[in-house]
Amino acid sequence: MLIAQQQASNEFADLRPDKDLRETMRQNRAAMIDRARKLKRMGLATEVTPGMWAISSRAEPILRELGTRGDIIKTMHQALEREGIASQRDPARYVLHREQVSERITGRVLSKGLGGDELSERVSLTIDGVDGRVHHVELDAARAEEVGRGMIVAIGTAPVPPRASDRNILDIAGEHGIYRPSAHLEQARANIERLGGDPAAFVRSHVRRLEALRRAGHVERLDDDHWRVPRDLGERGLSYDLSREGAGTRVTVLSPITLDKQVGHDGATWLDRELTSTNRTPHTEAGFGRDVAVAGAPQAGARGDGPRHRPWQR
Repeated sequence: MLIAQQQASNEFADLRPDKDLRETMRQNRAAMIDRARKLKRMGLATEVTPGMWAISSRAEPILRELGTRGDIIKTMHQALEREGIASQRDPARYVLHREQVSERITGRVLSKGLGGDELSERVSLTIDGVDGRVHHVELDAARAEEVGRGMIVAIGTAPVPPRASDRNILDIAGEHGIYRPSAHLEQARANIERLGGDPAAFVRSHVRRLEALRRAGHVERLDDDHWRVPRDLGERGLSYDLSREGAGTRVTVLSPITLDKQVGHDGATWLDRELTSTNRTPHTEAGFGRDVAVAGAPQAGARGDGPRHRPWQR
């Protein structure tokens, strides 16, 4: 900031017209005066005498923070534009949580990228919330490893259900408690391919989860295609995550399937669970909250792209 440089070796920034400024400063004098006046309106500068300005020491960090905020808002807007819904979301309802999330956020992931400090192991998520707001959150990359665009997630410090991967492992393991990646691949192939995903990569993510839990002593690998898992894997998984990540902000994948594909999906979905639950996630009639309400309306399941009857139509 040129005006700060001008003040750096003096008590005041001297912008008087008769001041013998360096050529660069002289060329930028008008712009610097405009800048000083703007800082004054922000309470960050004072014109002590005509042309003599005192710039607050808080000016640089505050302006840097405003610049960062502007970059984040631009990223959020780009994510909305990519989905074609920028005009449907009020910028006044953008919420920047950064690293501090004091409320529970439920919604779909619009974007996932590097955190503000690109050298740190943090990621940023733009969430289209069921509360009608658009949220920006930063958290440790390890906590968002399973998160991808389009997924329905919950973020917050409140208690969360076991990971979707842990529930899937238990479903495949069945009453005998033996998880087989080959059986999981066979079962998941049709659905994952129909949704445009990679079934092998999907199953590998579950094996990586098991490897992590094995190192912590929660599961046992018998061979490459057989894992012994306990019935309380969900609770053990939560305990493991808390011991590794602490009790800070956590993100849980509620559904890996996008909302529009849930309407015509044959199996049980997050939308099904929401609409049949006695303890539904509160949502508004704006933004993504409205999208959820429309997707759950009776006529949604009557189209040709889904089953004739959904649980909430009975």
